[in-house]
Amino acid sequence: MNDTTKKDSINYYDKRNVPYDANSPTDNRTFFEHDISAIIYTNAFKRLSLKSQIIIKPIRDHFRSRMTHTHEVIDNALAIAKGLNHKKWELDLNLVQSIGLAHDLGHTPFGHKGERTLREIVCRVLKSNFNLKIDEEEEHLFFNHASNSARILDFIGDITPQCVNGVLCHSWNPWKGYFNESRIRKHVSEFKICVPIEDIPDTYEAQVVAISDQLTSINHDIEDLIGGEKYTNNGAGELKNKIKTMIDEIKIKGLNITSIYSGVESFISDEKKRSYGRKYRIENIISNVVSNNNYSESNKANECALKLNTEWSIFLDIIETIIRKIIREESWFVGRDAMADAMISVAFNHFWPIVKEYNELLSENNKPKNISIDGKQYGIEETTKYLDHFFEYYKDKYLIENNINKIKNRTKYVKKLWDQQILEKIEMKYNKDIKISDFKNRAINLISLVDFIAGLTDRYCIQIFGDLYKGFLTQG
Repeated sequence: MNDTTKKDSINYYDKRNVPYDANSPTDNRTFFEHDISAIIYTNAFKRLSLKSQIIIKPIRDHFRSRMTHTHEVIDNALAIAKGLNHKKWELDLNLVQSIGLAHDLGHTPFGHKGERTLREIVCRVLKSNFNLKIDEEEEHLFFNHASNSARILDFIGDITPQCVNGVLCHSWNPWKGYFNESRIRKHVSEFKICVPIEDIPDTYEAQVVAISDQLTSINHDIEDLIGGEKYTNNGAGELKNKIKTMIDEIKIKGLNITSIYSGVESFISDEKKRSYGRKYRIENIISNVVSNNNYSESNKANECALKLNTEWSIFLDIIETIIRKIIREESWFVGRDAMADAMISVAFNHFWPIVKEYNELLSENNKPKNISIDGKQYGIEETTKYLDHFFEYYKDKYLIENNINKIKNRTKYVKKLWDQQILEKIEMKYNKDIKISDFKNRAINLISLVDFIAGLTDRYCIQIFGDLYKGFLTQG
């Protein structure tokens, strides 16, 4: 029995404390503790400290990064899990921590705008270079950060399926779409949910992390919006008024407006009382999760999910929606998004003419010496910078035949990851074409470049853009 089969066969609820390596006299870590160790030593985890949350980090040192977000998610998730364990839930805190550590490993530079831009690029290339028809409702299949995070875990190898499932489904929460979605979602232009609502995590530990992810985002987005008022024009008073206006517009029958208004006042604090607002937001949501969920041996995570009471569910749906509206539609964020779109697009468009023609997929060389573009031969150094970094990455991750086959034949997850979706779409169209191997090779090159750009930090992406733009301005 190989390691993967052995691990997948473990009964999670009966044997989660089984040592990862039963033959080791010194290593007594469980499977989930082994996941933690594997995750924190990855380069993807290290890069989180230089990836933005909602405000680009160079503006000020104290705005959140993906790394600080990750640690806050874990802190709040452990608080929820411990609260539930006092009610006999017996949740595994190591599994909570491993999912929390890994949930954003696959995030792009510049937050969710970077994610949307890469998805748009992938779909555009699939249409133009591969002549594929892609419907709008399936676009999220070809790149999203949850799927990309799970891909990273798959490349690490030997990560428990419980951890991978928690990462894949971490965008779920119990208040998303709590009631008639159109009454709230109409306030957000072009609102799209990247991961379908019905993807309820398979374990309660994963549900705890998913709730904590949303809670943590609501908390620090409020703090960063208020702390960045000079850029975002959203002080505490302005934020309160926007939320109250939405509550008035929705007019939900039976909703206690007085109580909700009181909640807004406490939920949104000004800069001088930030710690009070944080305490109120975090402690009240954690308390509501713990108090509204009682343990039963018959509970199954994907049939009887964790919940909040009705009033808090509606309140949090409103708060989350107004924050999304601000960071998608208001002028400073529109400018931020335009900048992110330009930087990621320039990087991709600079690499792609060279990368797409690179068909020495399984050769020993890490990069071609010459490349043909529009019928002309160019030396690599004449055509682009930063290729050394890309081709070293490419060689390590994509020139190994087993890794390529691993993408094509991955079967242990219920949901296909975004790279599989691309390959299957191409195989369905060209399965009888004599040039199908060429299409597959080009698809692998596309996947490798998207993977590479998704892994860039904000700082490195800005550096690439700056050098390319400077070169463009100085061209004779």
